[in-house]
Amino acid sequence: MPNPVTIHHDQYTREIALATRDRPDSCRHAMVGLPWDVVYHLDYLMTVQQTDFFGNHLQLIELDTNNEVSIRFSVDTTSIFFVIMIEGFVRYKWKDKLVSYAMGEVIYMTYNPRSEFLLQTREGNHAMMVISMEPEWFAHTERAYTKLRGLVKSQMENSDKPLILPLCRTTVRITDLWKSMRVVRSEPFRHKVDLMDSLVELTAFYNEQLTGGLQIKGQLSVEIANSLYDFVHRHFASDSELTLHNIAEHLEISLWKVREYAHMLFGKSIHRQVRTLRMVEALQLLQTTSLTINDIAVQVGYDNLPHFYSIFQKYYSTSPASCRKNY
Repeated sequence: MPNPVTIHHDQYTREIALATRDRPDSCRHAMVGLPWDVVYHLDYLMTVQQTDFFGNHLQLIELDTNNEVSIRFSVDTTSIFFVIMIEGFVRYKWKDKLVSYAMGEVIYMTYNPRSEFLLQTREGNHAMMVISMEPEWFAHTERAYTKLRGLVKSQMENSDKPLILPLCRTTVRITDLWKSMRVVRSEPFRHKVDLMDSLVELTAFYNEQLTGGLQIKGQLSVEIANSLYDFVHRHFASDSELTLHNIAEHLEISLWKVREYAHMLFGKSIHRQVRTLRMVEALQLLQTTSLTINDIAVQVGYDNLPHFYSIFQKYYSTSPASCRKNY
């Protein structure tokens, strides 16, 4: 199977080096014996190693980011993916909605239709091993892996909606397994056989975890996460009293759950996210409208003008008036 995923790097990409044999300094989980495709971007360094085996496609993706980043990618062929999240934290959006997230040391499986997605990460190191599974082989696993039937059904029906199964934690055995998959044997056929054996073992283990109810408990609901995201983005400017209590009451969840969802979605507190949204909106209004600074302050949610000036100065290291004049 050729790689079914195309990653779209934007105009801030500085350089792309293909099939280099020099190990990048940021690479922490290399597949020994395979070359790297390296993308040097203003906000991140991405390395990709990949290989095919019996209709399956394996990629080891490492991402070193110095900011929160969003990277667009497309799934060009409807595919079943087995994902081993090695380290870091990522979120996936589809049609502007959160559909899944994953943190280090978890495994999960997903069906993805032919569509565009958005990968979002926080600052730091992120690494994952992603295996695109051969469709015909996987379609015949329904009897053996009963908990994966939803994926088989989505694939057989060519569903136009993603399906993400629950996260399960890796064990010592699974960690040892994916580490062994990173070593490329000198005999190509033997290596492909070993990879296939490992994929079968990974799939069987994941099915057993789901059968035994051993998925990670308390996984956050993407529906609630999307409701929180929409609520904050709708009300950050119009509601000067947007608080944890308001949000918790609207979503009918506890305060600590609001904090947990905010950390997962934004990587920061609700308070800091609201401030960021207001400052970004204020800057845009200063640069694109003739509204007075007082009107802009009110429009982005600040009734107290001195407080708005203080926050803006701290955020941009300049005053609103100077910002408009210099622009």
